[in-house]
Amino acid sequence: MVDGNTSDELSVTWGVPQGSVLGPLLFLIYIDNLPISVRSTCKLFADDMSLYITATGITTAVKVMNQDLAEIAAWLVKWRLFLNVKKCAGMLFTLDRLATASPLVINNIQLNYVDKHTHLGLILTPNLSWKEHINKYKVLICNWLDEISE
Repeated sequence: MVDGNTSDELSVTWGVPQGSVLGPLLFLIYIDNLPISVRSTCKLFADDMSLYITATGITTAVKVMNQDLAEIAAWLVKWRLFLNVKKCAGMLFTLDRLATASPLVINNIQLNYVDKHTHLGLILTPNLSWKEHINKYKVLICNWLDEISE
């Protein structure tokens, strides 16, 4: 109800209504068994997931990651969830500027490798430098200070 107006009733046959109080909890319960099948470290935040692996060689890391991506794709099909592959990307963290990796693939779609990614507000780069993050927020803070000083 908003301002005394109510919407029509609608049966929910599956899924969770957007904006519900229990929605996030029910979703976490629903996907609780997902990380069990992967060998990479899996971090979940709401409906976002990050996988990462530490390895002595890039080839080994990519092989394990691709196996995990295949397991996740199969799990998603089984539990009728959909993955927006356009939002998926790979990143190689290394100090070796010449390092390259084989493609990461999910659902027969090759993922792009990126050289910058914002994760929960933190800007990550392959060499884990703070430079990009500091420069972005330095500009935002300076702009904010200009606004409040007027």
